[in-house]
Amino acid sequence: MKLRSILSALLGAALLSLVVGNTLIPHFGKAPPQGFYRFEARLTSTAAGTVQMFYNTGRSFNEAESSRSRVEANQPPLLLNFPIVADSIRGIRFDPIDTEALVTVSQALIRRPDGSVLHEFSPADFTAANQVARTSIAADTLTIESTPGANDTFLLLDLGTSNLPLQVSSSDLLRPFFIRALPVFAVLVGLLILWHYFGQRPRTWLQPRLVRLVSWCRDHPRSAVAMTALVATVISSYPVVFFGASYVSPNYGATLLYDGSPTLPKVKMAEVTDTRGADIGAIMWSHAPVSRVQSRALLHDHELPLWNRYNSGGNILLGQGQTMFGDPLHFGVILAGGAAWAWDLKFLAAKWLLGLTLGLIVLHSTRHLPAALIVGFASIFCGFFIFRVNHPAFFSFCYGPAVLYAWCQVVGAT
Repeated sequence: MKLRSILSALLGAALLSLVVGNTLIPHFGKAPPQGFYRFEARLTSTAAGTVQMFYNTGRSFNEAESSRSRVEANQPPLLLNFPIVADSIRGIRFDPIDTEALVTVSQALIRRPDGSVLHEFSPADFTAANQVARTSIAADTLTIESTPGANDTFLLLDLGTSNLPLQVSSSDLLRPFFIRALPVFAVLVGLLILWHYFGQRPRTWLQPRLVRLVSWCRDHPRSAVAMTALVATVISSYPVVFFGASYVSPNYGATLLYDGSPTLPKVKMAEVTDTRGADIGAIMWSHAPVSRVQSRALLHDHELPLWNRYNSGGNILLGQGQTMFGDPLHFGVILAGGAAWAWDLKFLAAKWLLGLTLGLIVLHSTRHLPAALIVGFASIFCGFFIFRVNHPAFFSFCYGPAVLYAWCQVVGAT
């Protein structure tokens, strides 16, 4: 029986580690998407700019099959990672900078998903192709001097073969999940060991507090549902709450002023988040700018935002049905001038409202508090938020249960 308990505890720790290690722990740095090959190089530049790598899969070089990174001027050699999402490639085009500069490149190679080296390039493998004034080689470092006024300097890389296969196995895809789970698993096993040997004291400290918490939840069921939804909202949105991320970031990859990343002027980060096909353009193309127009109309011109002079030489605004002007949570965004942090607060409030109202609906319908707490917590993690990361439909979805809860209250009213 004791062995069975130990195995059950270890299995539970392993499952929890897989979940926590792959969803709740922030991954710092510039790691490429898991399961893919990547091109690496160390680079320095005398001017700030964007570095881009193209890979040819048979459709020539194109923007869809490329990735970018940002470099600052006169910094120590920076290791750049460029994911390659393809079964095979025929060639590589390397744009070391998008402005006039003196650039050094070293340690260029292609890594497998497990981190091992598939193909290593020497400086001699680079062939100047466009806007390159001269190149020089010293040991394993290639120095590239662009032509005056250059904005499209690039070189071609010799792969040594007509077609380089880049096959990804099932183990390549699964290995990163288990590697990220290992530190969490080690911590959980350590806690289980401590609990086993020093368990009496923690139990003595924890048990009365748990009893008081359960008692408080029974006495204040609606408040318990609200707190549960709040905890779930913070956990599910931890990059926004704790690490400076934003729902309206230009690094989601939506085409804004520029076709490629960085998409806005004065943005120093060129890394783009992989949203796996989610529609992240609508909020940036329309709703965030419209909130700025609304704010300017109300706070500066002291008039209703009836008209958008910036669309098609002038277009109806308030009457077109998507301005969110009647949404109470949206007035905070308007008062903040359409600032990103105000939008983030609105997204967080809407998500919390979803968990709160769904939990209250269950509580009202079943009078079963545990079920209400489970629904209030779990609803925050529904798949809709992956498919609609920051789409305006986010709010319609989150507000819907509030209407249903109001009807539940009406039906139950005496």
